[in-house]
Parts: sequence; C-alpha cells; structure tokens
Amino acid sequence: MAKRGYLYHILLLTALGAYVFDIVQEGVELTKIAAAKKANLRKRQLMEERVSNVAARHNFLAVTKSTWPECVNLKMSAEACKDFIDNEIYKYFTEQDRYIRSVIMGKRRKTDQ
Repeated sequence: MAKRGYLYHILLLTALGAYVFDIVQEGVELTKIAAAKKANLRKRQLMEERVSNVAARHNFLAVTKSTWPECVNLKMSAEACKDFIDNEIYKYFTEQDRYIRSVIMGKRRKTDQ
C-alpha cells in the first residue's frame, strides 16, 4: 500500500511540474510577442518621424496615409501593392501640383497592426 501512495504522489508532482512548465513557457512566448510588437511600433514611429522631418525640410505635405489595408486584405505582392498605391495617388491628385512619393517600408508580418 505504501508503494501505491508513493507512486501516486510522484505522478501528481510530475503532472504539476509539467503544468507549471507549460504555463511559464506560454508566459515567455507572450512576452516575446509583446516585445516584438513594441519594437515594431517604435520602428514605425521612427520611420514616420524621419519622413515628417524630410517633408518639413523640403516643404512637402505631411504623410496622409501610412498603411494600405487593401494590400493586406487582398494579399497583394509588393509590386502589385505599389501599383495599387500609385494608381490611387494618380486618381486622387490628378491636376494638382503636388510632389507625391510612395515608399514600401518593408515586408509586413502578421504581428503588424
């Protein structure tokens, strides 16, 4: 009878240890994801600051749109997205004297919001 109780306690402690390990591992993964999102947000803010500074120095208009959900929703390639953006710029600013430039900053990931 003593052996059966001993084995029961060992199984219980093993299961508890596996559960705790899983919870800790999940917490570490969530922390990594949050850190990646924060770093990506900071990169985007720095890029927008640089673009705004360049725009101010060269008397450009401010950045009016930094994301194009249509490209993401339709899963366009980089070239197709750039063509789509250029077409939209042409459509909305025809016959207006403005300098407009579209720039693709980098490959998007699912974590980007």
